[in-house]
Amino acid sequence: MRWIAGRYFSFEGRRWIFKAITPEGKILTLFRAMETPIKRHIKIKGEATTIHPRNGNLL
Repeated sequence: MRWIAGRYFSFEGRRWIFKAITPEGKILTLFRAMETPIKRHIKIKGEATTIHPRNGNLL
């Protein structure tokens, strides 16, 4: 099991980072969702939807 850790993981601070090396020698790391910034959005008003709520038709 140690060979798996040595081949596919590395340390970055106190964290294990999953990595892979391409045939060209480039290091790829697994995307981590916690590193994605939260993007807030504005709630859309009911009158602004493409389907009118009274009759269900497209505007």
